[in-house]
Amino acid sequence: GATVDLIGMAVAMTLRQQLEAINEHIREGIPDTIEEVYSAKTNKTGCCMPGFWSCLCHCTALGQVKFANLTNAKMLRVDDVLNASTTDSNTYGQLGLRVFLNISAERLAGKGMASAQLDACSKHISHLFGDAGLKLTARGTARLDGTLLPKDGKMCFTSERVVLSVPAAGVQFIESKVDLGGWQMLDLAGSFWDNAIH
Repeated sequence: GATVDLIGMAVAMTLRQQLEAINEHIREGIPDTIEEVYSAKTNKTGCCMPGFWSCLCHCTALGQVKFANLTNAKMLRVDDVLNASTTDSNTYGQLGLRVFLNISAERLAGKGMASAQLDACSKHISHLFGDAGLKLTARGTARLDGTLLPKDGKMCFTSERVVLSVPAAGVQFIESKVDLGGWQMLDLAGSFWDNAIH
């Protein structure tokens, strides 16, 4: 039969009892604003002058969005410990450990710049520049891979790798817009923002 991972079960139970302290450490360890530039491009085409039978003028936008920072990063929290399991370790005195968590982040916000090159009715229009912004709530899972080893009479877990998974269904957008002179075709949503979050 299957072997029961008693160590993994004990670690998961201990972590569940310490969730409040864990989230406090997260708030202390993560800066409220993360300075990291994210850049993405998009291409959209549509009718900007509809006629009675057909479109009289097509518009194409080549857009680029850059985010300079992400605010409210301290809102990241561990909601639950799903489980923990031990893995093989070749180092004496150390035990490989893998921890699975449910995580969430409320009211994350990002601000940046947007630019676009427009072509209307087969004619080139000058570049436009404006602001980009988003607000969202995200939920997903995290997998922590590391080692469990004794230190000062206690068992300490050192995380060596973190794998985050935030599915598209786990991202709820409160606001997402690109303001380029009111040209509504440049509003972005859906897969663009999903890619930005990852």
